[in-house]
Amino acid sequence: MRKKTILITTLLLFGVISVFSFQLTPISAELTPTGSGSIQNFKVLNNTGEIIAVQLSMHTRSTMVTGEEINEPADHLFIVYPAQIILKPGDEQIVRVQWKGETELAVERPFRIIAEQLPVDFSQESSVTGGLKIMFRYIGSVYVGDKIMKSDVKVDKVERRTGLSGQDELSVTLYNSGTAHAILDNLKLNLTDSNGNILKTLEGESLDGIEGENILAGEKREFALNIPPDLTERELNANISYRDS
Repeated sequence: MRKKTILITTLLLFGVISVFSFQLTPISAELTPTGSGSIQNFKVLNNTGEIIAVQLSMHTRSTMVTGEEINEPADHLFIVYPAQIILKPGDEQIVRVQWKGETELAVERPFRIIAEQLPVDFSQESSVTGGLKIMFRYIGSVYVGDKIMKSDVKVDKVERRTGLSGQDELSVTLYNSGTAHAILDNLKLNLTDSNGNILKTLEGESLDGIEGENILAGEKREFALNIPPDLTERELNANISYRDS
């Protein structure tokens, strides 16, 4: 069964309170299909006052048009060593991740590296009372591809529609036809008429929910925006500009 995950650190609740947990760095990495660039070292640091166990695994990554992410196990495409570690307080461990999939890729492959603290009790007394033990789960990004791969995000569709609140909203669908993911920074959305004349340019806070979003290669994302009150045209076209960070 496909496993859906969120894009930020998640918290799992168990037994005794642990205010801090481990750290995983870097949180994002780019690998090449071959050569020295196919290997990335990650550091796991235990900044708690307890002995902890951490497990690392690799997962595929795809995104539905609504933004919901889907992940499946991908450990067969990587060598992760060591995949399970035990860390004393203040200790750190280097974990080596190496791509072992195809040596030639036409499009960048996106993955998730997931590091999760296991609910292992290293104390001599097995019985624990009171409180909650907070177990952390870090979700990082790993991209496998060549440096020449580039994103190419364009407006696939823009239209007025009635939102869930019953109010009109602007539905914008973006499509990345390029060969690499795109982080949409410094985004500008030009709304135009049928002749290409710019009616309105949206940027900054007007693009909350789109600015900074990640669109993977070959995927579409749909976003809903408030319609500017002075925009009365029913039929609209649009184009965008962005800095891919």
